[in-house]
Amino acid sequence: RSNWHWTATFHAWQARQFLETGELDQALVLVTASVEHLRRDGCWEKLWRSLVLLAEICHAQADYEPAMRGLDEAAHMLKIVSSTVDDDRERSCYLNCADARTLERIRDRITELVT
Repeated sequence: RSNWHWTATFHAWQARQFLETGELDQALVLVTASVEHLRRDGCWEKLWRSLVLLAEICHAQADYEPAMRGLDEAAHMLKIVSSTVDDDRERSCYLNCADARTLERIRDRITELVT
């Protein structure tokens, strides 16, 4: 299974590179593969982060409905994963990491655009 996670993580890394160079279609293909692998494997920690990346890519494509679905699922996964952290201070740090802030930032941007 660890190879599976590495593959999914590598796909997410590649998707980020394509997003940064504006190659959104290729980024979407790779991040979708990452999400599907992680969802099947039940690797919630990596899944929620890949879902945030999926939302970033969909947002860049102005495809807001799948972006919001990805953000909703990512927020749900983040809640599940963070509930396993016993220390309140560590949980707070986890919930305020860069990916969690990106999740909220993109959600706020899309909400502004569609309302």
